[in-house]
Amino acid sequence: MTARKKSIATAAVLAAGVLVMTGCSGDTGSAVQSGPVTIEYLGWVVGLKGSVAIWNKENPDIQVKLTTTSGSDTANPKIRAGVQAGNAPCLAQMAYYSIPSFVADDLLEPVTKDAAAYKGEYLPWTWASTSPGGQTYGIPQDTGPMVMYYNQKEFDKYGIDVPTTWDEYATAAKKVHDADKSVSFGFFGTDDVGNYAGLVSQAGGRWTTVDGDQWKVGIDSPASNKVATYWQDLITSGGVRTTPRFDAGIYPLFEQGKILTMIGASWNYSSLPANVPSQTGQWRIAPMPNWGQPASGNSGGSASVVVKGCKYPAQAVKFANWLNSSEASLNFLSSPTIGGLYPAASKALKYDVVNTEVDYYGGQNVFQEFAKSSALVDTSWQYGPTYESTDTEFGDGFAAVATGSKTLPAVDAEVQAATLSDMKKRGISASAE
Repeated sequence: MTARKKSIATAAVLAAGVLVMTGCSGDTGSAVQSGPVTIEYLGWVVGLKGSVAIWNKENPDIQVKLTTTSGSDTANPKIRAGVQAGNAPCLAQMAYYSIPSFVADDLLEPVTKDAAAYKGEYLPWTWASTSPGGQTYGIPQDTGPMVMYYNQKEFDKYGIDVPTTWDEYATAAKKVHDADKSVSFGFFGTDDVGNYAGLVSQAGGRWTTVDGDQWKVGIDSPASNKVATYWQDLITSGGVRTTPRFDAGIYPLFEQGKILTMIGASWNYSSLPANVPSQTGQWRIAPMPNWGQPASGNSGGSASVVVKGCKYPAQAVKFANWLNSSEASLNFLSSPTIGGLYPAASKALKYDVVNTEVDYYGGQNVFQEFAKSSALVDTSWQYGPTYESTDTEFGDGFAAVATGSKTLPAVDAEVQAATLSDMKKRGISASAE
């Protein structure tokens, strides 16, 4: 069977947990080469330099060469091009949603045997996210339980109580915008599809699931449309504005009191102190509003995956586990003023760095809110084998929503059709949910 056909076959059953790499005996583990080796790690979390420096000082036989990028949008193309050229990094940070696509395209190295000893140290659903098709391809790094960030000073100014439901959120948005047309209660991130996925998951939606040997696509489903209609109404009324989440231009809007809330993942908590230091003590964190019953969503999260062609997979896995679970490393990666990650390693959730009061948030122990949110996330959410193209389609659609030329429900319908078409072109059995 050709590599291309094998990758298509794998993609068809990734979420079903069935390994169909015909002609492969699977990962049998790798011997740790004696003597010093150097592995290249490609990642984007702020704080990696500090972690790598400690590792390199304490591990002369396994040296790590760090290459940083701005995020998955730049890292993923580098990995794809590197594998093709034969010069890919040995290890790379990768968003959970990208892993199925990279496995389907035969771009990651299975390290099931090498990683097995660490399996029990991580939240089960994050381990499953690194193990599509029954093989493990890396070590989980962080999760993204969602919360609501809000400016308490501005809430007091407008007489707003913290909303606990989406109905209350919409009412507060109308009150604020009616009082000052230049102010929006929140925003819809036009470059953050993961946040939208978390909102849909909270509402009980599923974009992709597996039924036997077939993928079911539910992007244009009642639950997804419920979320789309809700946010489109807020956008149309001016209660929330459309803006890129990951553009520096958003921070002056917070600083000027033009945006009062942010629905976002745990890893957003370090962005406000870093970019709006003048509002120290004003912001707080609360559970994200719900639809009437306690529920939350997850946005993003990533793993350290071993890339196809890595010469030293055992060493890469050893470093990845230390990077993502040791207190020395997470003092950098999870610091509220540095990396801001909420770790996937179970024992790490007891470290001081993720159990401290944060001055920026009025002395609140924000990690307690992340823990509450995490407990309410439906961890059965699955990303399909062509999610990267789905993400691109959503991004294009959100850009059109920002200009007013499309609505979010229309984008749902278009992305559903594009995802089904892409799957079928790749020989993957799929149908609408």
